[in-house]
Amino acid sequence: MLVLALFTGSVSLMMLASLRGYMDPWSVAELDGRPAWRLRLGPTRFLTVAVALVLVATALGIGLGALSIAEQSAVGGVIVGALALGFLLLAEEMGRVAARAPALLIGIDRLRHEGAGIEVELAWDDVSFIDYVHRRSRWASVRIGAARDATTHRARKRFSLLPLDHVPEEPGIEVRLTLLQDPAAIMRLLRDLHIGDRPTREALIPRGTPDLPIR
Repeated sequence: MLVLALFTGSVSLMMLASLRGYMDPWSVAELDGRPAWRLRLGPTRFLTVAVALVLVATALGIGLGALSIAEQSAVGGVIVGALALGFLLLAEEMGRVAARAPALLIGIDRLRHEGAGIEVELAWDDVSFIDYVHRRSRWASVRIGAARDATTHRARKRFSLLPLDHVPEEPGIEVRLTLLQDPAAIMRLLRDLHIGDRPTREALIPRGTPDLPIR
């Protein structure tokens, strides 16, 4: 009954969180001590935590089932127990994602991608192009390409149990389309900031978050 109550409560929390899933992903931030935009990548932290709680409750239920099955079949109990452990590991990873709060920071002088499994930095002066890549794969992304001789490009992987991010084959920043509410609008904005150069960024970014449609 306790597991059922936890599961029901977690699902209710997740449903409530899903209503907030399309909140404005933009917020103001700072980068290098100057105004910047912070674009949240993926669902809200509240929704991610709710999903993690559902996974924990599910793992508890499966774990109790494994104990019951083990009385009849040790092999069956081990298999079901392993499934419960898998749900717990997935819940732990969701909690890690919620704590990291993946985002794309857009500053006047540079960009920083703080992903669930990667961190990448690149100065605007070293941006060569902005376009879609990997359109027919799970890594379909908006790519902010780095110039061949870019000296400001920095990339490092962050510990992750799941392949949530990957290091691009070519220098640059790649943000998966599934993490963006409106990829086309984001691409237009990034291209405008790139083409307009520093004066445009200095004029727009300190004014507050961009006025973009929310899907």
